[in-house]
Amino acid sequence: MPFLGSLRARILGSLRAKVILGVSLILVAVMGVYTYWDMVTRIGFHLGREKSKAFEFSKMVMKSIEYPMLDGEMEDVQAILEGLRGTEGLGIVHLHDLTGTIRYSGVPDNIGRVTQSEIAKKALRTQELVEGLEKYKGGRILRYAMPIPNERACHKCHGRQEEILGVLTVGIRWTPVENRVASLRNRQILLGIVFIVVVGFFLIRRISKSVTRPILQLTRLTDEISRGNLDVSFDFGEKVKCWEVMKCDKTNCPTYGKEDALCWYLEGTLCEEGAPMGKFPEKLDECRKCRVYKMHRGDEIVQLADGFFHMTSDLKASRDELRRIYDFQRKLIESSIDGIIATDKKKNIVTFNKAAAKLFGYSREEVVGKMDVADLYAPGQAENVREHLHSDAYGGSGKLANYETTVLNKTGNEAPVRLSAGIIYEDGEVLGTVVFFQDLTERKRLERKVLESERLAAIGQGVAYISHEIKNPLMIIGGFARQVLRGVTLDGKNKEKLEIIINEVTRLEEFLSDVTDFTKLPKPKKIMASINSVVEKVCVLLKQEFEAHNVASDRSVDPNIPETLLDPRQIEQVFINILKNANEAMPEGGKVCLETHLKGKNIEIRISDTGKGIAPEDLEDIFNPFVTTKPKGTGLGLAISRKIIEDHGGDLYIESKLGEGSICVMILPVKIK
Repeated sequence: MPFLGSLRARILGSLRAKVILGVSLILVAVMGVYTYWDMVTRIGFHLGREKSKAFEFSKMVMKSIEYPMLDGEMEDVQAILEGLRGTEGLGIVHLHDLTGTIRYSGVPDNIGRVTQSEIAKKALRTQELVEGLEKYKGGRILRYAMPIPNERACHKCHGRQEEILGVLTVGIRWTPVENRVASLRNRQILLGIVFIVVVGFFLIRRISKSVTRPILQLTRLTDEISRGNLDVSFDFGEKVKCWEVMKCDKTNCPTYGKEDALCWYLEGTLCEEGAPMGKFPEKLDECRKCRVYKMHRGDEIVQLADGFFHMTSDLKASRDELRRIYDFQRKLIESSIDGIIATDKKKNIVTFNKAAAKLFGYSREEVVGKMDVADLYAPGQAENVREHLHSDAYGGSGKLANYETTVLNKTGNEAPVRLSAGIIYEDGEVLGTVVFFQDLTERKRLERKVLESERLAAIGQGVAYISHEIKNPLMIIGGFARQVLRGVTLDGKNKEKLEIIINEVTRLEEFLSDVTDFTKLPKPKKIMASINSVVEKVCVLLKQEFEAHNVASDRSVDPNIPETLLDPRQIEQVFINILKNANEAMPEGGKVCLETHLKGKNIEIRISDTGKGIAPEDLEDIFNPFVTTKPKGTGLGLAISRKIIEDHGGDLYIESKLGEGSICVMILPVKIK
């Protein structure tokens, strides 16, 4: 029965339906009992009255035929009975002998018939008055059977042997009486139903207004509160302005001028004595004696609503305070210049601030709840950090202070950091870990730059001395050797030796010139220029050289890169140095690619080759001056290139795997006048 189940669920799930159903059942029960009692009483009274009338009528008939019977004038008896035939409500009137035969009747046709009435037979048998209802011609009659006593006056005709001479039966038509009773009953039932409906309507309306509607309103308000909406309005009870009722002028009272404030719930109210009343609920007993409280109090529902209002106000104040503390802590974390990462006890990241996003290259949405903190460290470093965190080496067990390591950003590049970490405990149980990352990339770059500057200064001093001590003798040796070669006839072997001397002198002079240029590299003369135009120019210049060494070249430039401040001549020199190194790394041919990309506010230039690559032990020192892997290299090309890029505010680094080729990456900032 789905319908009945649904109806039962609706009734049991609604207070309003329960109240209506309960009131209705009570009204129906009370009014049903009352109506039944009233109906039974009225019908009993009505039937009793009708029976009494019927009995009196029967006695009257008996009296009317008594004297004619005593005088033996039976014709008069028959005439009287026939005269009663037209009496309203009379059904039958018979005079039976002791055998039950009808001797006289209001209907002459019945004379001589033996009665079939059980009531008449019973009266003849018991010789007592018998009454009862019997069926008669499609209806019912109330029959009275009255024995006719054999009195002394009757002995001369009937003798003394019998106690009675016969039975007089009078039948009153009872169907009209029953119809009137049924009409009375129906009217009583209808009046009862109307009364139940009318009284129920007004009673339910009153209960709904004073009970169910406020409770439903409270239910809706608590539902809103459970959803987190604490800004709900409790409109219960009479709004009382305590300062007006008490004619108060204490404007510094917390409730003065606040129509929604309930002074008995607030701390520090200035009541009649003028002193702060104290805190809720300690002062509530005193407040209940106050006229203001009594005016507002209302019934229990109003008091319940006031309690909800007070709890909601406290929750709202606590929520606002927690929100303020949370916002402050969040801003504190987000504004930190150090990357802050917090994890739960399962090592899932739960906090990832802006500095961490900048350091690692991930957005907060990519990390929180999705990554393990170990994924952010360089290979093998996560285990080292975890080991030191649980040792006493860096601040004690559960703490790690000023520990330098390397992390892995989104692009796969390693970055140096100094981290401090701590394990968070609660009641001896580990809740998680918080780690502070300080990016050391810029510091390491500056340290490297300072170290290179110191090294260059030392090289510069040495070059100045070497140039002074060697350059002049070299010029003399080279000059005299050229004069001898031009002025003296030599045999082939001696001429070849002299040419070797001149070539080596020339090579030493060029080396000294390169070293001098490196130590006295001019500052870049920056103008607004296109990096793509420099790429195109360099590719054209080196095209024949690539073809001569069977090297295929490919370039891809980003058309969205804007013009930026740079020194085109110096950037061109950097590209040539890198591309020549790539060409020389592929003696048997290969492929070189040059790409430009706009990434945020930076330009990225990538030059890749398919050469033999660089060994890891050589990669660390590749940018140091005079370090080279080529037989005739000076070891200054990459050092000069990095210095030029750094003078432009950028960075240059090389990624390489032995046997797989190398990739030189240059980063230049986009700068506009």
